[in-house]
Amino acid sequence: MSVLPNDYDSDPGRFLSADQPSRDDVHPYVADRFAAAGARTVLDVGGGNGRLARLLPALGLRCLLIDASPAMLALAPRPSVRADGARLPVADESVDAVALLYTLYHYLDPLVPLSEARRVLKPGGLLAACAANRDTHPELAHVVPDWGAASTFDGEDAPAIVAEVFAARGDTVAEDRWDGTPIPLSTPADVAARLRIYGLTEEAAAAKAATVHLPLTLTARGCVVYATKSLLSRTNRGSARSLARRATSSSDTPMRIQHFVTLCDKVRNTSPKRTRPRAHVDTEASCPCTPSSARAAAMRRLMAFRPARPRPTRAAGWPGSCR
Repeated sequence: MSVLPNDYDSDPGRFLSADQPSRDDVHPYVADRFAAAGARTVLDVGGGNGRLARLLPALGLRCLLIDASPAMLALAPRPSVRADGARLPVADESVDAVALLYTLYHYLDPLVPLSEARRVLKPGGLLAACAANRDTHPELAHVVPDWGAASTFDGEDAPAIVAEVFAARGDTVAEDRWDGTPIPLSTPADVAARLRIYGLTEEAAAAKAATVHLPLTLTARGCVVYATKSLLSRTNRGSARSLARRATSSSDTPMRIQHFVTLCDKVRNTSPKRTRPRAHVDTEASCPCTPSSARAAAMRRLMAFRPARPRPTRAAGWPGSCR
């Protein structure tokens, strides 16, 4: 299992060679999914030159792009920040959606950026992470060195890895696979662009593409994982009314209402009970069987027990002062 090299600054053309729209491009589908989930703010971690970020404003979503490559940030739309996905400069529970598209295989431990993504998600927020399968593009196996080698985050293992982080009560993880999506290649330039994705230099990709019989149809395989953060993750900052409103506006209403009720019971059972101090009661003064004279005497004793209320004093020099 290997970590894919981060060569976006030393060889930006490798990434940009695959910047043409393709049938296995997941960015439009993820953008639509975020919009359908009601997200307003999106964090695009490892967003590169902004494939996803450019689609979101048309859907009414605001996006902050984060990437570690200055070369990619120079091409990305604003706002964008140079930062590491393993240490996001974003506050807890501050965004509605987080995208980790084609980036987790650059980390030795993908659980670290996934944990950061869950940290910054609001309760009920949505995560999208994706990667290609190890067996994608089998038609290029004879020209791609180390074709099929495992990385730290492949499509076959993506759902299980994400589920390790989104494992709290109420978290949900779902997968959306593409298997057998055809990608037609008609020219050597198309083949060379695909080979560049696998890390080949321009010269090596052109030489390999010349040996491929055309036309060629590639078989694309991969997986997008969608994970939802539980509403129970909300700390006791939100009001019960806002929790109920958010629970009833979701598609999985019964489950979220149950989570809301459970949270209310938990808060009710753990909150300290407030007790009012009992007032002094004289039984003789309050009992109707006591003769009127005895009740009057008891009431006088009760009134005498009350301390005198101190009279307010005025400070010298203030308006209304007696001095």
